[in-house]
Amino acid sequence: MTELTLSIAKKLEGKTVTLSGDTLDESVQAKVAEVTQNTSNGDEWECFSVILDLGEAPPEFNQGVYAFDSDEYKNENIFVSPNSFTECEIVVSRKIVKN
Repeated sequence: MTELTLSIAKKLEGKTVTLSGDTLDESVQAKVAEVTQNTSNGDEWECFSVILDLGEAPPEFNQGVYAFDSDEYKNENIFVSPNSFTECEIVVSRKIVKN
């Protein structure tokens, strides 16, 4: 499984992705509304956030781990937190391992 990177996230900006998981009765379509690089992003850390526009989100959409699916990228384990009834966010902050 490929990690979600800043470069992958930037390519998804403006596109529609699908979120699915055990807590949802059906999958949810979301638009990648914004990808923001954090000020800590650099040689040692990769830090960014992805804002997803849910449109009309199901009332039971909760914080949790979801499968993330698009034509360009798939991942079975993305942690997503709702910001409001119509918006959720993925936050990535990881130390870059150099070989």
